[in-house]
Amino acid sequence: MIWYKGLLYVSAESPDQHKERTGRCPKGMHASPMSKSQKCEKIGFVYHASPNSNIDKFTPKTFAHNKDLTESGRWDDDKEPPKGMKKSKLVYAGRKDHIPFYSLPRNSPRITITDKEDVKTMGPDILKMHPDLKLGKKNIFVNAKDRDKLKKHSFTVYKMKGDEFHHYPQTDEYVSKKEHKPVSKKTHTDAERFLKKKGFTVHYVPSVQRLGKYLSKKGHGFNAEGVDI
Repeated sequence: MIWYKGLLYVSAESPDQHKERTGRCPKGMHASPMSKSQKCEKIGFVYHASPNSNIDKFTPKTFAHNKDLTESGRWDDDKEPPKGMKKSKLVYAGRKDHIPFYSLPRNSPRITITDKEDVKTMGPDILKMHPDLKLGKKNIFVNAKDRDKLKKHSFTVYKMKGDEFHHYPQTDEYVSKKEHKPVSKKTHTDAERFLKKKGFTVHYVPSVQRLGKYLSKKGHGFNAEGVDI
């Protein structure tokens, strides 16, 4: 029985040995991307953004997923999962710095480029297609027709204790099989303003789909949602 940073960890192996064996830290711990050592540390809090501002507790929902959660999606309780996947009831959450990625309306396609090297590598090709843009350190590309939708979009950020969550480093997401009551929440009423406060440059382009296909054709990899490449 060994104490690790306030957690009672009952095992013959240390959290870092557990990580070496399984590829991830034990429940309630993570190797924070913000840490240079990449040692397992206690998870403080995790966050969930939702357009619903009246959630009293998060109840696990049914997902079909593979082992490391790189493939995951909502699933019917009475259906068998696809071959090679399993079915679990889960609550998903993320780090505080992930909130901007979930602050947009769910039906608004977007491309996100935040890595310094990616901005440098993709920048010339983006500017060939859209020479009027001025890229920032963190960039998000949205369809021009969705501009008013972003400005009017309200969402609430819920804060939860992280001690019952597992961290999956392949997707950098946190999941739990238990119900969770938020310890606090904060509602934002303008997604565009929120993103700008978080250091994002919001670019409105005629077609995110067209931009995504162009960048993909050029051999670039990028984060996208609602974009069919």
